Amino acid sequence: MKRYIIGYKYRRMAHQNETKCRIPFYFIPSDEVYEALSCFNPKVREDAQKGETFYSSWMELPFHAIFDLEEGQYEGFAKVKKLRIAEDVDWTSLPIYVQPFHFQSLPERYQVLHNEDGEGYGIGRFNFRYNSYVWMNKGPFPTEAEAQKVIDEELDDWE
Repeated sequence: MKRYIIGYKYRRMAHQNETKCRIPFYFIPSDEVYEALSCFNPKVREDAQKGETFYSSWMELPFHAIFDLEEGQYEGFAKVKKLRIAEDVDWTSLPIYVQPFHFQSLPERYQVLHNEDGEGYGIGRFNFRYNSYVWMNKGPFPTEAEAQKVIDEELDDWE
């Protein structure tokens, strides 16, 4: 099982429209599924479209949503095993799927950056909006190893 975020293309569209990301979810309908998905689309029962294998409906999610996905059961789909903005839902027991091309692997939260303007290294934190790392107010460090040590010992990875 891997961790993913919504793909940059879809996050970028959300920023341009100043809305949440719209991603289709695919599911086998049940009261439990509708209840779990209603926090992202209150009208999921009415909006659900029957497809060949699954029902589907568009969900509105914050651009920083982190997913645990598992591929394998249905070709072209990945099962949602965990959605970190809705931890109270037991995703493993629900038949809810997404298409992996809407997502990208979760990058490291922090990364050592080389200071192009001067000497030394700094630490960057991943920014969902720009899909890149932004400088933090830590450092400068004379070596890459010293900056990496601060990341390893003082900074938390994704929860």
